[in-house]
Amino acid sequence: MYAENSAVHEAMREMMQTVDRRISSLFRNVGKYHMTLRSYLVDLKRKCSDRVARILFGQLLEGCVFLYDNIVAQRDMKSDNILLEFDDPEEVPHLVISDFGCALATGSWLVKYVDDTIDLGGNRRTRAPEIVVAEPSTDWYA
Repeated sequence: MYAENSAVHEAMREMMQTVDRRISSLFRNVGKYHMTLRSYLVDLKRKCSDRVARILFGQLLEGCVFLYDNIVAQRDMKSDNILLEFDDPEEVPHLVISDFGCALATGSWLVKYVDDTIDLGGNRRTRAPEIVVAEPSTDWYA
């Protein structure tokens, strides 16, 4: 798989393995990126060639595969949170997923929702449908 061969993703995977899972926050200093995907497409009124669009889409899918493999729910994926880096405006940009402020990395895809005091993240309009309709579970042994 392409994501497994990427040196950047391999470095991130190694970093994730060395981080103690009990740490609730991880801050990483990254370089400044030129612009967001939104500004690349809308503000610059840029027309992407099919080749560039496919490469950007492939990079986005590669990032999503990496998050899935590491059981990270980004929960705020939008064009403003996808950053692009390039040296020449005519070259294909390098795409990076950013803003993990609402992300969940609990080691499980299940959301632990035992009562209404649990923070489900975000607001109702931006939550996944399965989270919106979720109801607190009952502890039969309590």
